[in-house]
Amino acid sequence: MFSPEVASLIGNILSDPEARRLEFGQGSLLRFPIQTAVKTGTSSDYRDAWALGYNYRYTVGVWMGNLNSEALDGVTGSTGPALVLRSVFAELNRHQTTRSLYLSPRLVSADVCRDSGRAADSGCPRYSEWFLPGTQPHSGDFGRTEMTAVHLRRPTQGLQLALDPRIPDDQEAFAFELTKLPEGASVDWFVDDRWVGSTSGGDFLWPLQRGDHVVKARIRGSASGPPSETPAVSFVVR
Repeated sequence: MFSPEVASLIGNILSDPEARRLEFGQGSLLRFPIQTAVKTGTSSDYRDAWALGYNYRYTVGVWMGNLNSEALDGVTGSTGPALVLRSVFAELNRHQTTRSLYLSPRLVSADVCRDSGRAADSGCPRYSEWFLPGTQPHSGDFGRTEMTAVHLRRPTQGLQLALDPRIPDDQEAFAFELTKLPEGASVDWFVDDRWVGSTSGGDFLWPLQRGDHVVKARIRGSASGPPSETPAVSFVVR
């Protein structure tokens, strides 16, 4: 189905606690002591929930639900099934000499800028990431001016969002975020060319609305200087 390189990347993503930290927290049940790729799921109205995981040797799946399709009492894949999954793996690994997931030696490691997702240099916080050969970013891909310009970190171009049927629509929102915002700047936010709010920082919580949208931000650095605008970003809410 997949090359060893692609399978390695998928396993590396699904086993990375930092990749799921914003959703599940720093000390969630999904932070396993042995590197384990984990994916959870919860159906609408909590009718059932599941968690799947694999480590260097074992693959485990856990499903929870009522056979008559009645809803569970708020059980999600990352709570009930994840707890069982963690217990099963603890027992399987108890008397084993464990090791990490397979990582293809053909993968290439490169330092990436946290703000832009491009090749890191001395001017940005960085982290190390794995890439298929030939797909890693290079320092010559962009100029310094582009990297330091204020731009939208969220949403990304073409992002697709979905309203959660378990949550009232008027209680769902998405956080717009700017990067490289100068200190003391203020921001006017525009969605579909309509002003939706102003902030004194680079974050804005926008109430979700179904449809195709375009967002941009107008940055005002001082009362005398002219404002600047970020490139427009298109996204979809289903």
